[in-house]
Amino acid sequence: TELLTAFPDIKFSLTDIVIGPQGVIEVADATGTRKGVWLGAPATNARVDFRVIIYFPWNPAAQKFAGEKVYVDSAMLKP
Repeated sequence: TELLTAFPDIKFSLTDIVIGPQGVIEVADATGTRKGVWLGAPATNARVDFRVIIYFPWNPAAQKFAGEKVYVDSAMLKP
């Protein structure tokens, strides 16, 4: 939710998806205006484009996803 709060107008464009027994991985190009604090850095009101990778690990015992892990190419966050 921190990502969505920092970039309230964020848009994702899915580029890849991998589905396997360990979970699902999505790769997307994102664009948004940095309106809030994110990863300890203040808002800049700058529009940025960056790539995100989201991993949804699968818990086979519970037969459901066990949260999500979001990875961001931080080098792309400079406007």
